[in-house]
Amino acid sequence: MKMNSGTLCVRFVVLCVVLIHSATSGLAFKCYTCSYNRAGTGVTDYECVNATLSKLHPIACTSPKVCTVKTTYRQTFGVVQSLVRNCLAKENIVTKLNETACTIPDGHGGADCYFQCDSDLCNVVDGNLYVPKGPGDSAPGLSSLLSVFTLMLLTVTLSSVAVY
Repeated sequence: MKMNSGTLCVRFVVLCVVLIHSATSGLAFKCYTCSYNRAGTGVTDYECVNATLSKLHPIACTSPKVCTVKTTYRQTFGVVQSLVRNCLAKENIVTKLNETACTIPDGHGGADCYFQCDSDLCNVVDGNLYVPKGPGDSAPGLSSLLSVFTLMLLTVTLSSVAVY
């Protein structure tokens, strides 16, 4: 079968369009999905927080979305209130993929922490995302509360010394 130059040119253009479309379409990868909400003792579905592989379910994800772990802490910091693993839109607070970023949305000692990544099944990290940076760094919002408490205790102690 002999091809003329017109047929060959059309096939070349179609091939180029397909390649360009493939290159500009979002990259496909998989993310783990599960969720946890603290209720009662907080034990049910905690495997999602610990990233127990048998409890995680892979789903398809396409950029610009990313694999996400969002952990919400309320009041008692260090205790996970809720957690979601899924394919979600990138959060503005996350400036670098594969790193944790936290924000204090309510000003009452709670925080939302995010871990986002964009490769196959990369959101398998431990869901308790807040890690103290060093000695004396207990939690966002909590250190200022401890400072206020310490100042109040010092004031009461000095007041009682001044009375005697």
